[in-house]
Formats: sequence, structure tokens, C-alpha cells
Amino acid sequence: MKKVLLVGDYSLATWHPLRGVDDELSRILSIYDLTITEDYDKLSIEELKEYDFVVNYIDAYDLRANSSLAALFISYVADGGAMMVIHNGIISRKLPELEQMVGGAFTHHPKHEKISFVPVDSHPLGKTIMPFEIDEEPYMFTMSNLAKLSIVMNYEYQNELYPAVWLRSFGKGKVIYIAPGHNAESFKNEGLELLVQQGALWCCNELDFPQDNIYTKD
Repeated sequence: MKKVLLVGDYSLATWHPLRGVDDELSRILSIYDLTITEDYDKLSIEELKEYDFVVNYIDAYDLRANSSLAALFISYVADGGAMMVIHNGIISRKLPELEQMVGGAFTHHPKHEKISFVPVDSHPLGKTIMPFEIDEEPYMFTMSNLAKLSIVMNYEYQNELYPAVWLRSFGKGKVIYIAPGHNAESFKNEGLELLVQQGALWCCNELDFPQDNIYTKD
């Protein structure tokens, strides 16, 4: 059985606690041996390498993040590991090197509302997931000009499309970013559930999709 590590925060989370989300992700990823920890700042690279992929739902970067954590995650992925970064897991302003690894930097979000998420039909992964509508925070990003990304899904906001899900290679490893996932209720959406499951298969090399087209915003 593939091994997965979910990292996030319970007591120190400000906006996105793991409580509730952990139960939903345990259900969605039930075919895996899932370990959950908020002691991610105490992990070693040897421990991380025991897992087939890491799910990053960290909320307390401002309180707990440091260069050692950035080096840990970057070393894990660059040496062949896989990381699924969900929603708030991208907000690591104190660690721009992690933003570079993920491929974008969170800037802000307007007030949450019902949002439509639309697959990119031309992408192989886009053909395996479905459009869905969910009450979410419309996350906005500055996309890295250096990162080669493959956009899998966009969301519609005020008649414009914005990137919501992307893949990228990093060193010998890979990263998938999934923007929706504000709280436990989000993960009860069938579309998001399927997206996480398909992303997990990609992380485990059971789906082989390209992640090398360069994102540009007109």
C-alpha cells in the first residue's frame, strides 16, 4: 500500500485548521496508508522519504516556517518525491523558495462565493475530472516566470479565467497545486474529491501526464 503524509495545523491554525479536513482527506485517500501530523517542523529527510507523496495543508507558516523547513521540502521533492499542495498550503510568504517550487505565489483573495471550476479539456488530466461549482475563496496568484507549469483547471471569476490547478516538475520530483479546499465542507464536493484522487494517482506515478508547458496570462 502506498504511504502518504498529510501535514497541517490544528491548534496553531488561524484560517484553515486540519480538524475536519483530516477526516475528509482520510476518506478521499482511503486506498492509501495515510499518516497525519502537525509536527512537520520536526521531520527529517529520511522520514519524508518513507512516503510516496506529501499532502501540504499548512496554515501556520508565519508561526512555524523557517529555512530548515523549506530545505526539507525542497530536498524531498527535488530528489524524486511528490507533493500535493492544497489551498492554503501555497501561502508561504516567508519562504519564497517554496513558492518557486510550487510555481506561484498567493497574493490575495476576494470574498468567498460560489465559483465554477473548469477542466482544461486539452490536458490529459483535464479529461479525467469534471467541472464543479463550490463555495470557495477565489485565490489569486503571481505565477512564476521561471516555473514550467501545466494548467489542468481554471476557475471563473467576474467573467475571467484564473489558474486553479496545475502540475509541475521540480528536479527529479513533482508538485500538484489544488486551489479549492477552504474547509471540510469543500472536500465533500464530488468534483473536488475526484480531483484529489486523480492528483494522488499522478503523484504515485500511476498516471503519466506532461507538466512542462509554460503558463502565460494574456
